Amino acid sequence: MNRPYRADPILQPDNRRFTLHPIRYPHLWKAYKTAQSMFWTAEDVLDATADTSDWNDILSEEDRRFISTMLTWLTYSQRGIGTASADLIARFCAEVQIPEARCFYGFQIMAINIHKEAYTAILLDLVPEASDRNNSVDALKSEYVLTSKREWMSQWVMDRHKPFPVRLLALAVAQSILSSTATASLFWLCTRAHLPAVAQAHQLATQDQALHATFSVLLYRSLHDEVNLIWVKEIILAAVHLEQFFWDSLVRSQSHDALNITTMDNYIEHVADRLLDALNLPPMFSKANPFPFVPTTAIVGRAIPETPTYPTSPTQSVDTYDSDL
Repeated sequence: MNRPYRADPILQPDNRRFTLHPIRYPHLWKAYKTAQSMFWTAEDVLDATADTSDWNDILSEEDRRFISTMLTWLTYSQRGIGTASADLIARFCAEVQIPEARCFYGFQIMAINIHKEAYTAILLDLVPEASDRNNSVDALKSEYVLTSKREWMSQWVMDRHKPFPVRLLALAVAQSILSSTATASLFWLCTRAHLPAVAQAHQLATQDQALHATFSVLLYRSLHDEVNLIWVKEIILAAVHLEQFFWDSLVRSQSHDALNITTMDNYIEHVADRLLDALNLPPMFSKANPFPFVPTTAIVGRAIPETPTYPTSPTQSVDTYDSDL
């Protein structure tokens, strides 16, 4: 039976709490301190001289086109098309009232900007001609699946009429699944010992992104209302199909067969299962990671601390939100 969504305590201003301490959500605070310990800047990334040499002297035209597309996507997706933009995270930060979460969100916004800066700087070094970079962007924009990703984000993450638990869950799904193919493909590149600056920046950025997704899961598990399992599966399945379609379209247009389509499909489903496990839900696909070169730190679910009981009303049971979404 449908029922109105009850606003969660973490969305309610607490006029009695004027200071950060004492910490009331230690699991969220731990995530923030973890983000602090992982801090890096674009200047920490290796000089791209070796990458430029590899780009010009070693990589084939097919490889260059493929990598350029992946880097363009990682830069372009920071605008909130298939992943979380700084503006989108700022919206969540404005809704969530507890300072532990706001501390993390502030750091996440900074990290997103650093990722954008690092990827853009590398792309400028490898593809110095603006016309070539614009061609990559135009090629991405022309992909029908990109429009589908934008529509998925609008439907599930950005629609303020959706209950907060639904949007937060969808944010975790986007952060985990909708850039998983780019993540895996660039880690595959690292195994070939080419483009060390790209490899380093990608390693650092994906660790951050996995932590961001993990934080969304932690916050979701802190809510008093959860999304009905049927809706959880629908949201995740739609994202899995979108990412599989994205990869299939990319591989067909790029004629790059180094990463098998079927194997990549299995990887996307593995990432979805990892997300479900982090949510304390059963797997949908039961797929192992087919890519040993992708580190576990790059996938959602890294070192999730146990969620404590709710500090506002520890005896209250968790409800399931089941409404017409």
